[in-house]
Amino acid sequence: MVGDARQDAVAQDTLVSIGVPTFNRPRSLARTLKSLLDQSWKNIEIIVSDNASPDPAVEQVMREFCEKDSRIRYFRQADNIGASKNFFFVVKQSRAPFFMWAADDDYIEPWFVERAVQRLRQDPALVLASSEAQYVTPEGELLEFLPEGEAFRRPLAKGPVDRLRHMLKYNFGNLVYGLFRKEALIQDGEIFWEKTGLLSLNEIPILLYVAYRGEILVMPEVGLYKQAPAQVHAQVKWELRGGRLPAPCRLSSWGAIKGTWRYHSQALNHIDSALALLPLPDRERTDLQAVARSGLLRHFLYLLLGYKPRVRHAGG
Repeated sequence: MVGDARQDAVAQDTLVSIGVPTFNRPRSLARTLKSLLDQSWKNIEIIVSDNASPDPAVEQVMREFCEKDSRIRYFRQADNIGASKNFFFVVKQSRAPFFMWAADDDYIEPWFVERAVQRLRQDPALVLASSEAQYVTPEGELLEFLPEGEAFRRPLAKGPVDRLRHMLKYNFGNLVYGLFRKEALIQDGEIFWEKTGLLSLNEIPILLYVAYRGEILVMPEVGLYKQAPAQVHAQVKWELRGGRLPAPCRLSSWGAIKGTWRYHSQALNHIDSALALLPLPDRERTDLQAVARSGLLRHFLYLLLGYKPRVRHAGG
């Protein structure tokens, strides 16, 4: 028994930082914090940054949790600094070699952090370890599982350009909520996401940099639960499987078309900015930009038409 206790103590000697940017969601924030505090990996610090929420219930929730557990560090911004700067803030406050973001309306399985740490410690080539994710509605309904992370089931064992191409092809946004080696988020002492100067929550730039730095692994188990309306789930399902776009997701007005085009154009600019900061040969950078451009244009056209060719095996 004494030997087992010593082994457990050694096994959990690594501190993990979990950053929770939050705004005006006291009820879901409480659920998120409970899932983080229930982790089997106990050596964690939870950094919560409240982006000047007008609802006093947010601060009340935080005070109650802080009184119960000293692993929580709570910051309340005097003024709203914007969502992206709030994301950067929690990284800057972190003190651990491993870091992960947790959305204030999501929750994770108790084993999530421990298994991710184990994978990162076992394989120095890995810079990001995550799990499959499943969508849940704000009302609590668990929606059909969609394997967004299938293409990263195993490390690709290829060079950085191949990983970048892979990321541009599949772009699994939920990877941003996995566990990172913090050094893989930093370039020349700055958070890469912030270094691009992009004040948006487009996850592509940071994931491109991480893919450049090393391998990514998605564990096959569902460990992350993403809260989202059923409409979001329906569109993700369509993007993975193809066919006719569900009616609630269609671009039914000129304003919706213009807004979607603006989003895709902005995403392409973000990708170009991220690729420009990577030490790539010009030819390879140009090729990757072309991959991004053709992929985003094709995606926009599918949305415009409301139809996408059926995919026989999504994510493979």
